Amino acid sequence: MVKYLGLTGSALFVSVVVWWGVRPIGDRMAVHADRADSAAAPPDSIQPTLGSPRPSCPADLASDTAGVREPIDESTTVSTPSAPRGANEPELPRKVFSPYDGSRAVVGKRISVRAGDNLQRAIDRAGRGDEIVVEAGARFLGNFVLPRKPGDGWITIRSDAALAPSGNRMTPTAARKLAKIVTAKAEPALRVEDGASGWRLVGLEVGAAPGLTVTYTLVSFGDGDETSLAQVPRRLVLDRSYVHGHDLLDVRRGVGLQCADCAVVDSWISDIHSAFDAAAVWGWNGPGPMLIENNRLEGSGENVMFGGADPRIPGVQPADITIRHNHIIKPLAWKGRWLAKNLVEFKSGVRVLMEGNVLENSWADGQAGFAAVWWSVNQDGSAPWVATSDVTFRRNLVRNVAAGFQMSAYLREVNPPMTRVAIRDNLFVGVGAAGMGNPGPLYQLDKPLSHIWIEHNTGFSPLSSLYFVGAPLPGGVTGLVVRDNILGDGSYNLFGSAGQGAAGWNQYAGAGSAFAGNVVVRPNGVTYPPGNFTAPDLASVGFASWWSDPRLASSPFSGRATDATDPGVSQSRLVAATTGAEAGTSSAASLAARSRSLATWAR
Repeated sequence: MVKYLGLTGSALFVSVVVWWGVRPIGDRMAVHADRADSAAAPPDSIQPTLGSPRPSCPADLASDTAGVREPIDESTTVSTPSAPRGANEPELPRKVFSPYDGSRAVVGKRISVRAGDNLQRAIDRAGRGDEIVVEAGARFLGNFVLPRKPGDGWITIRSDAALAPSGNRMTPTAARKLAKIVTAKAEPALRVEDGASGWRLVGLEVGAAPGLTVTYTLVSFGDGDETSLAQVPRRLVLDRSYVHGHDLLDVRRGVGLQCADCAVVDSWISDIHSAFDAAAVWGWNGPGPMLIENNRLEGSGENVMFGGADPRIPGVQPADITIRHNHIIKPLAWKGRWLAKNLVEFKSGVRVLMEGNVLENSWADGQAGFAAVWWSVNQDGSAPWVATSDVTFRRNLVRNVAAGFQMSAYLREVNPPMTRVAIRDNLFVGVGAAGMGNPGPLYQLDKPLSHIWIEHNTGFSPLSSLYFVGAPLPGGVTGLVVRDNILGDGSYNLFGSAGQGAAGWNQYAGAGSAFAGNVVVRPNGVTYPPGNFTAPDLASVGFASWWSDPRLASSPFSGRATDATDPGVSQSRLVAATTGAEAGTSSAASLAARSRSLATWAR
């Protein structure tokens, strides 16, 4: 965690605090350090906790596969060529797992479980195609195991209650009528056995007993101790369910995702908080694919976390991850009570798509309050293959955070450095907002990253929009493309220890890089690379209404992006992707995709 102390002329001095925490691994504990590298002025490094050839899935889990005008710079007109589009772009997930795979879910018998009945016995007796229907409102105290079953079909466990159609998120109010599965121990309320498959959980409330004060995982889709692919659970769905802690509970994970072909959809996961790391969804030992769609996700440490412990299966890491249309939020009431770090962290993740999400509230505490922290981390020193690469972050709304993105190549040089990241068509509102802690950069880059695309985003930081950590590296950042954004409005809009503006860019950007078509607000007398624009203040940009409608209206920059469109976020694409993400209603495109496979399901 870094605290800014003050400015002296152009220098901003920082002090670095090393925070020691305890990271849970499965139900084990491992001590780790969250580091922040010390630096001189201006603000060098806001480090988080602290790649590469394209990593691929293990062969037996591989799937068949599942976007120059003359600019004006106040009084100067210049032009510049653009970097070629499409080169070294991040690869999207090869497969997006569907919770509804086209097969009929219920083809066998209906097993009714009423209050007082033995739920585990019903689970053990169920076969493929059966449906376990649990009495609405009934409470089942225990630690229930979903075992391996012969065959390939599904087994459904659901509340005997009317549910909103697929595509509508569960809420705490609606959950009052659900069957309740409650743990009174430091063990999961629901746990999938090694190698199990085909379990579908629908309309369940999962929580902890009021007297329980510490637990680790509420729903376990794999425990992280699997040592072979045969042990990995797969084809698992949590659908329209309410998974939650309570005000006094220290809980590390809402849902553990150490799985293949698994999904968390239309669910409400809340009150996942701890004095240590805690996340609403967290995985490190499952190969994917994984779908996290249309959920509310509350987690005090990282709301969404991949990595943070080494995978035990050689060569495996989370891959083909789709995180779409979620409300990812930390309640402000948690400030000062639970350890907070960031909203989304990848220490390990390959082929990741984050699209149409609303990410909200990240304050300086255990870290500097970034919305996202991405890097390649061999957490415990036993997984040198682990990398973060091929990450696409598009059409998301980020608001009320201390800082934007922390991107670092790696923690240890043994890991493949992070590579191929695209941040496109996003809106950032309230970066450095009051009450979030000392403002940090919008985009912070550290170590030998490569092929980073930052295009058509709108957002500002009172400190710095593009910030390079440390001295320039030999060759610079290869393939760094910062193009067609609206950014700035800070003290150090483009900064590295080698200089500001064009001087800094020329020292840090390597081969195949481009800084073009951007509108830099409040340039502070600094010269920027040719082919960009400046505006003296936000009012001069010509927004229709900052920030509720960030389209350009009667703006001198309309149509001046390198692709002849408007610089900044596409409001129409952003609205289409995020509409309903807070309320919990799926987008029309998502519902259309679901309806094609839902037609054959019983419910």
